[in-house]
Amino acid sequence: MAFSFRMNQKKSPSKKRRPSSWLTTTITILVTMMAGFANARIHHLFVGNHPGPARLYALAFDDEPPYRLEVTANMSADANHAWIAFDANKTNVYGASLTKPAIASYEVVVTGNDGDSEGGQTKNVTLELRNSVAAAGACFNRTAAFVLPHPVYNRVYTGSWPGPEACAMALSTTPSSPSPEEGGSTKGGALQEVVQSWHYARNNSAIHGLALDPDGMTIYSADLSGDAIWSHSLSPDGTGRVVGLRGWYDLPAEQRGAHPRHLVVHPNGRVLYVVMEAANEVVAYAIDPELRVVARELSRHSLLPEGADPTKYWSTEVMLSRPFEGEKGTPKYLWATARAWPGNKDDGTENEPHPGFISAFRLGGETGDQIAEQLFRVPTTTLNGIANAISPAPWSEDWAAMTDIGTGYVQMWRMERTEEGDGTVRTTARDVARVDIKDGGCCANAIWYD
Repeated sequence: MAFSFRMNQKKSPSKKRRPSSWLTTTITILVTMMAGFANARIHHLFVGNHPGPARLYALAFDDEPPYRLEVTANMSADANHAWIAFDANKTNVYGASLTKPAIASYEVVVTGNDGDSEGGQTKNVTLELRNSVAAAGACFNRTAAFVLPHPVYNRVYTGSWPGPEACAMALSTTPSSPSPEEGGSTKGGALQEVVQSWHYARNNSAIHGLALDPDGMTIYSADLSGDAIWSHSLSPDGTGRVVGLRGWYDLPAEQRGAHPRHLVVHPNGRVLYVVMEAANEVVAYAIDPELRVVARELSRHSLLPEGADPTKYWSTEVMLSRPFEGEKGTPKYLWATARAWPGNKDDGTENEPHPGFISAFRLGGETGDQIAEQLFRVPTTTLNGIANAISPAPWSEDWAAMTDIGTGYVQMWRMERTEEGDGTVRTTARDVARVDIKDGGCCANAIWYD
């Protein structure tokens, strides 16, 4: 195993500003810098490994220049996880695998204090395997590409990948319980057993992404192979039990083959954003407020530059930015990525090495959930990246982590704004830190602990 460490410090080209805007611009920069210093800290995150060895990685990122990013722990895992996710309290992590038909749960272990000394990292955050539950019921011996913990109820959901004839499971977890010896409570959240499973009632179905609505009463499933978006309802009795199929949305005939991959619901529950793997687009859908199913398409936006050969790309991720904890308001941005497809074109010829793309969209409109404009589309910094899994930061909506499989790295990307001569502001993004993890499979998605 080899680890390398790199810091990028790129100087932005100088811009001529109008004399009348100089003072305003200077004040804005100073305020931004002061805010950055006030919020600066060491942030911890975990990254999965796929499809290589069964490993998990803990990383630490310093958001002050020169933006240090490093691996702090290389841990054994139950399987090579294609997707990992926190529970609501960030005391447990769950992992789905495409090689082992089971879901694993890990306990988050924190040692040291919350402060960061000048001598280096004083807080250490790692994972410890609690248990692994084999796929059962309708999903017996089936693998999964995604895992979704419920933020309130003690259940974890997953859908099967690959297909055909997709299924899904609900797994129970242990509740928190009082601990008289310590005068506190013991951690719950360890997986217990498969308590429910169901089929998607379509031969060609295969589920690659899941999302919950803000009320936690509807699960949306991205059926990549079946070109559909499914909606299942949960019981209102507080158990998290799936009680029925609300309905589904079939992509129109002219969009068959677009392949919905991942999806996310706006916090107001009115709009569902879906990334289309083959069409290389992000599509916004209106949700019926009563039926909680996709009602109609609102807009679609390409993740590729005009004239790009779509056979050279397959889009991967769509994520909402995250307002800082404690702040009110809704997400400002929607991040999305397109991967490079390193294989052959439809005519059998091999693609030349090429980068993927990272995009961000500004949300707006009367309800704040419409895709108002595409702020930027920038190429990734490596060729033939086949993951490009984006993960917006929890402390600033301008930051995001991005991972890649095969190349084996984690990057930090930051939005940057430049005032043009006419007073308009141009937004772009660049990678400011990177750590390489040459472990034969890194890296799957990243999740932020703090």
